[in-house]
Parts: sequence; C-alpha cells; structure tokens
Amino acid sequence: MGKRLLIAVDDTDASRRAIRYVAYLAGMIDQLRCQLLFVLPAESSAKADPAGSEPKTHRDDDHLSAVPDGSAKVILEQGRDILQKKGALVEGIETIQRLPKEGVAEAILDYGLQNRMSAVVAGRRRRSTLKKTFLGSVSADLVEQSTCLPVWIVGSEPPNDRFLVPVDGSESALRAVDHLSQIFKDHSDTVFQFLHIVPRLGESCAIDYGPESSRLERLGLRGVHHCIDNFYAKAALLFESAGLRENQIDIKVGQGLFHPGKAIVAEIRRGGFRTVIIGRRGMRRSLATGSVSRYVITKSDPITLWLVP
Repeated sequence: MGKRLLIAVDDTDASRRAIRYVAYLAGMIDQLRCQLLFVLPAESSAKADPAGSEPKTHRDDDHLSAVPDGSAKVILEQGRDILQKKGALVEGIETIQRLPKEGVAEAILDYGLQNRMSAVVAGRRRRSTLKKTFLGSVSADLVEQSTCLPVWIVGSEPPNDRFLVPVDGSESALRAVDHLSQIFKDHSDTVFQFLHIVPRLGESCAIDYGPESSRLERLGLRGVHHCIDNFYAKAALLFESAGLRENQIDIKVGQGLFHPGKAIVAEIRRGGFRTVIIGRRGMRRSLATGSVSRYVITKSDPITLWLVP
C-alpha cells in the first residue's frame, strides 16, 4: 500500500491539527501521499440521493450540488493549503467528498479500504474523552470498527521527532512495528523507542505461591525475555526489509510495574513523546480495543496515537 494517508476533515481545529500533523511527517519522510476526505452531512446525502442508492465520491473538480454554498470544497482546499504552506513535499494531494450510505465512520473506513490506504488520520478535541471527539463520536467509532486499517488519532500537542512503541510480544504489537516501518520506509534518521513492560508475578497473577514466588518469578522473567528476544528479532527483520537499520530501535524494559497502561503513560510524559504507535489488541486478542490501548487513549489526550489492529 505504500505511504498513503486518508485524512478525515471537517471545519474544526481538531481537523486542522490532524492535517498539520501529517504535514510535519511529510517534511520528515519521502513519497508520502495524502487524500483529504470530507464526509457530507446526512441531510446533504438525503437531498442528493433520496432513493438511498450507492454513496458517490466527488473529486475536487466536481460540481458539489450536495453543498449549495460550496463549503465542503472550501474546507478541503484550505486543508490542502495547510499541507503545502508547511513546506511539506507531499505528492498527489487529493481532495474528495463522499455521501455516507450509513454512518460517517463507516464511510471513511469503507473509502480507506477500497482505495488501499495505509491509515486513516482524524483529530480529537482538547480536554475530551474519546467519545466526545472529532465529529462527535467518529474517532471512537473509527477505533472500534476498524478491524484491519490503522487509525491515527491526533492529539492537541504539536508533533515532534519522539516516537514511542509499546510492545508485549503479541502479533498485534508486531503489526504495529510493521506499520511503522512501512510509513518510515527508507528513512534512516529517526530512532524509535520500544518499551516493554515486565510485570512482577504477584502483579500479573492473583495466586499466592508463597516461598516459591521468587523462583517462579525468575523463571517467568526468563520466559518473558525469551519471548521478547524473539519479538525483537522479527522486528529487526521488518525494519531491514523497509530499508531501516536495527540501530534505529532503542529498547527499554521496565520491570515491577503494576499496570502496563499506566507505565506507558508515565513513559510518554517522562520522555516527552508526542506520538505512540501501539497494537490495538494485546496478548488476550480481544475483539474490541484492548484494555491497555484503551487506557492509553483515555489518559493521553495531548499526544497522537497510531492504533494498529
């Protein structure tokens, strides 16, 4: 799929922050392609298509009969101007309007999948929970409904070159590393901090093992380290195949921490990270957003999260 980002836009500061975030990244990495998608309001869809036929896609040079004052076109052009004025070398900036057949999130994800985008990018409002974000609950819907397309939720803080990658040895975490390596393909100037949290035995299991707990904890940690060593070997191969170097991975292991989500949030604040790349599901492979990623979402409003299914 290359480096193709679908930016969901509307006329809000959150949307403009999402565009500026992508512009910042485009100044760091090459060959980034962007599409700006404006999903028309439901009433526009009903007026334009009262029979409820298939949703239509309007390119920026189409006649926008669904929005009489052309406001959607203006918003899209403003978004494109933000990308260009930031000095980003973004190839093929394209603006699209879409009439939703169902909900807004469904329309965004449907377009992203049909057009083989690398990720969907959306902004969220400041000092809000996930359920009160960009276009109401659209960010939440994107996160919960996207089963195979990464979703980037852009926070209120401007981006920097500090990227945190929490890992737990799971397939979801490995997919997050793969997504990161594809976005930064052939870019060798950035170091990514991988964070692995190793909980103590008593904090990860409610059973009291008595005097055997210390020995079992040592054995458990050996197993955990063996697992994570295998994980990093695979991660290094993904980096190598994307033209990245193994020394771009800075590994940090935290031990004795009670809650992995709390440890990740603490590391975000301590290290000044503005972007976190995280697998949406952890070892338990739940169908919904995992408890750790959900905790990070709700406790890290200012930063940007790349949530990878």
